[in-house]
Amino acid sequence: MMKNIMEKRITDKEFYVHMKEVHGTKCRICGLSPVVYHHLIPLCDGGDNKDGNIIPLCKYHHKKVHG
Repeated sequence: MMKNIMEKRITDKEFYVHMKEVHGTKCRICGLSPVVYHHLIPLCDGGDNKDGNIIPLCKYHHKKVHG
């Protein structure tokens, strides 16, 4: 049985394509590309891969968020 797209790992190509379509390819903070898709609530803290829990961030801002 194939997993639902929202249950797949963020590295899965189909999931990444979906994120690009939904969230775009520019950092939500500065507008730069390329981006990584950041979980607002980490998976380890009960977050999920649903669209409302993910935002695109450039590598710099992604590192700052985790810094």
